[in-house]
Amino acid sequence: MTFFDSSIAGRGEAGSKLILFGEHAVVHGTSAIAAGLEKGISATATFCDEPSSIYIKEWNISGNVSGNSTLDIALKKLLNSLFVKDKNIKIIASSHIPPGGGLGSSASLGAASAIAVGRLLDLSLTSADIENAVKESESVFHNNPSGVDAAAVLYKGLFLFNKITGVKKIEAELPELLVFDTGVSASTAQSVDIFTDRLENDLLGVQNLNRIKSIVEEAVNALVTKDIGTLGALMSENHEILKWFGVSSPELDDICNISLKYFSPGAKMTGGGRGGCAIVLVSEKTDVNGMMMEMTQKGYKRVI
Repeated sequence: MTFFDSSIAGRGEAGSKLILFGEHAVVHGTSAIAAGLEKGISATATFCDEPSSIYIKEWNISGNVSGNSTLDIALKKLLNSLFVKDKNIKIIASSHIPPGGGLGSSASLGAASAIAVGRLLDLSLTSADIENAVKESESVFHNNPSGVDAAAVLYKGLFLFNKITGVKKIEAELPELLVFDTGVSASTAQSVDIFTDRLENDLLGVQNLNRIKSIVEEAVNALVTKDIGTLGALMSENHEILKWFGVSSPELDDICNISLKYFSPGAKMTGGGRGGCAIVLVSEKTDVNGMMMEMTQKGYKRVI
């Protein structure tokens, strides 16, 4: 008789995230503005006979605790953080977001999986338990995760995040944004290293880090007052600084340039960079149809 019983299952869901301002800088102690979105990743956990494993259908990627790939190690860390060592568990996940796109895919996968496992085993996990599991699994992908992704996939709406003070809700609505995927997947861990190296070895590094800190503070006010013009200008400036740090890409720069051509108030990369996604602010003057046509011709796919 097999131990596997698909009628006994735990299910979990987690959202995705957009970082509007302050990515990378948040790792070094500044605050970031992020938005937690509804659609992300869902997961189902069931008991099985084989060693614990995970499979993400849309990405066609799998991992198991017997292997040594990045996903294998992340799964082991996640299960260990939940003190699950003597159970064989199969996790099947379904994703609304691309991997390596800067939308919090690894955090969303970790959160959805942790929730699913917790419900399967009736662990009564707290929010802190889930966040810890996410941070453990994310450390494999990000080296030094700030925690903003873990917060965003669990908490909806706009918020300010700081490594020390945590989450602070911003009393404002998310402005109208379009999100475009370059189709290039990149390692956040490598991007973090590139940013850190430039910060520590270039005399302008600290100055530019401090400017990002100021941009975040100004952007909070622009969001609250619905000052779209200022918000767009700050987005574009933040992107140029991230470009200086070496974490943009030709594709991300191209999306930003196309956006401005069609009267977007501003655009920038979001997340780790060097690929992934860019966010485009929309106003009444923006020629969305013209922009969408050129983005499609260039192969940039609209997501979320």
